[in-house]
Amino acid sequence: MLEGTIWLESKVGIGSKFFLQIPCQTNDDIKPESVAEKPDNLQNSGENLTILFAEDDDINFDFTNVILSRADYKVLRAKTG
Repeated sequence: MLEGTIWLESKVGIGSKFFLQIPCQTNDDIKPESVAEKPDNLQNSGENLTILFAEDDDINFDFTNVILSRADYKVLRAKTG
């Protein structure tokens, strides 16, 4: 579905190597933000807003929590739906 390729190379008695290649387009116009800065598009209106985030994967939750916390939102987590 990602238009990638998967293959392996194997040698008896030595081992196997597995490869996965997925095409990726880059955009040189996009510049990374500093983690210390709050993005303008996530400015809170000053209200104490709370978001309930249902996510069972720790990495996805941690990433989202960092972004929303930088925008002064309180984040509650539900690990299951």
